[in-house]
Amino acid sequence: MPENHQSNVRLLIDLELTKLREEIFQLKRHQIHFIFLAIALFGAVASIVAALLPHLPIFSEEGFNPVYVLSYISITSIIPIIYPYISWVIIHKCRSIFRIVAYIRTIENIMLEKSHEIHNYFFGYERHHRKLKDHPWLKIRIVPFHKFLKRLDNDFQTYKERTEKAIRAYEKWKNTVKDKYKVTENISYDGLRKKVEVPYIGDYYGKILFFVNLLGIIGVIAVVILSIYAYYYTGGFYHYFFLLIAISSILWYAYHFRLLKRYLMELRYQPFSIDAHYDMWQWAIQRLQKND
Repeated sequence: MPENHQSNVRLLIDLELTKLREEIFQLKRHQIHFIFLAIALFGAVASIVAALLPHLPIFSEEGFNPVYVLSYISITSIIPIIYPYISWVIIHKCRSIFRIVAYIRTIENIMLEKSHEIHNYFFGYERHHRKLKDHPWLKIRIVPFHKFLKRLDNDFQTYKERTEKAIRAYEKWKNTVKDKYKVTENISYDGLRKKVEVPYIGDYYGKILFFVNLLGIIGVIAVVILSIYAYYYTGGFYHYFFLLIAISSILWYAYHFRLLKRYLMELRYQPFSIDAHYDMWQWAIQRLQKND
């Protein structure tokens, strides 16, 4: 391979890694911005409710007005409706950060251990990423958007169920290519078996998401209290309508809380931890080398 080509590859790698490290910084900034958004939104809603609270029928001489109470509930419902998505965005940014960190680690290893043939291992981030998306751990989780019931069923699967399913898909893939090339051994902890050496993970994002969801739970409690209050002071249609709001609020947040628990496990182990992404990058490189 000509020396000038090797130099061009190294220059491209240097530029790419610089840009990717800048992207990590931006992703972390975005996470902080969403935390500030959660705090600001909670403060704004709490301030509005507190300002209007003296006008609530229970504190005033006016008669009970269900529409008036419904306006309180509508304002307060902003928190439990939006906060699960704030949590999901933070987790999504985590996945992106871990994916980039694992890629940088992969390229650094190549540069240190295989610098003389780096052109055989480096294909550019976007080509690597496109191939990485074909990994069985990821593909098994894809459900067409229009298949609503199947997507809902996937949402209620536990981390263990989904991971076991992904591992079976990976083993099936390995059996189909075992004669084509040697499959790189995984180093990631799968969350299903105890191992002697498990890397330190920490709980930084777990604590952040706990804080965000604590604010969300406070919002749910406020909605339920207002709904039950209205339930006891109304009759007919409104009687059951406010009861439905209370039950729906609890179920909505319980559903997303279950999802959040699984998201955190996936972020810690397979398929979205740094080690798991590192395994998938190795897999993608082998596929690109074989033009598979």
